[in-house]
Amino acid sequence: MTLPRITLSALALLGPIVGGCSAVDVRTNATSADARALGPTYAWAETGLPIGVDGTPVVDPDLIRTFREYLDERLAWRGYRLARLDEADLEATFALGVSRSVRDLDPYFAFYRVERVELGHVGFALSDVGSGAVLWSATGQRELRVTERGYGQMELQYEGTEEQRDWQPGFTVQRLLKKLPRPTEGSR
Repeated sequence: MTLPRITLSALALLGPIVGGCSAVDVRTNATSADARALGPTYAWAETGLPIGVDGTPVVDPDLIRTFREYLDERLAWRGYRLARLDEADLEATFALGVSRSVRDLDPYFAFYRVERVELGHVGFALSDVGSGAVLWSATGQRELRVTERGYGQMELQYEGTEEQRDWQPGFTVQRLLKKLPRPTEGSR
């Protein structure tokens, strides 16, 4: 086999592995009438959580600040401007949560039988400042890390891993806001 064929073969094998690790499952919710009502300015809400964020709430201030910076950057790229609450058309909220799940594996292709994983949940919503009605929202979920692997046939024995949570905030926010419509000028 020549070197280019080996390289292409290796990339073909690694593609599904790398691609599968970075997936973010995103769901959005908006009606066409709501999407037309999105004004160009937004402010961050003091309280309130978007609908659909599962798991235990994340209260890490550094992670929350990082996500907010990425959200501000991505909203600006889409044409929205950050403003004071009394001058804004929209009120923005977001939340982070973590849940745990068990994933069964095919014993023919993995040395271990099951994995315990942590899933990260992100929710973002834009609401009308006057009425409080949610005009557009999105929720996303991604695998953060494998916490334990189960070995054995009849009786499973779990072994912990050293993996760190990998939120990938920039990529997650990009996927989360992918279907956000551009704002309409003069809606307020």
